[in-house]
Amino acid sequence: MWYLCWRMANHLHQTASISFMLAGHTKFAPDWCFGLFKRQYRRTFVSSLHDIEHVVNASSLSSINKSAFVGYENGDVHIPTYDWINFLKPHFKKVTGIKSNHHFMFSAGRPGIVTMKLFCDSPTTEQQLTVTPCPLQMPPVLVMKGLENTRKKYLFNEIRQFCRDETKDIICPKPEPPPTTDDVPADELSAETTILKLLKNQQNHKQSGTEPAIY
Repeated sequence: MWYLCWRMANHLHQTASISFMLAGHTKFAPDWCFGLFKRQYRRTFVSSLHDIEHVVNASSLSSINKSAFVGYENGDVHIPTYDWINFLKPHFKKVTGIKSNHHFMFSAGRPGIVTMKLFCDSPTTEQQLTVTPCPLQMPPVLVMKGLENTRKKYLFNEIRQFCRDETKDIICPKPEPPPTTDDVPADELSAETTILKLLKNQQNHKQSGTEPAIY
């Protein structure tokens, strides 16, 4: 909802609308496409994104399912991800009674306002969603940090054996060794040494019943 308000404020569209299906009637054409994908996936050996690409493209004879990469395992990104939530949150408030309506309309002529109705022939209600002027610039790009070393170790030790040889170093490479003291900056190493001294000092004096010294 916030994103569509932002697009209206930036005049990227003149009008936009969202319609949600009724509860209990949410099966529609994309479910059939997912069913085709699942059927092909069950009988295909998959150990990389390129294998997933093959599954998608081979799942239907009519090519109704088509794959498109947004990024690769090595970190290359084709379609960046933006931090829309934190970018728009200070400028908008949540829609009240969002679950009580099925149709939501937006207009560039009335930016920041959402028009709602329960059914297509129901009377409409409106809400002002903006609390401050809508920003006109783009949000910052989210930078992917990658997997933590513990997760890399799990993939290397437990999952690598199930990958094909040509994909093992792509999906489950050997994790990097932990940093040595030579790799740690002097100020961080000094702080860590001080903390260890304090903990050891407290432990020794706790056993002897005396007051610990303060460094």
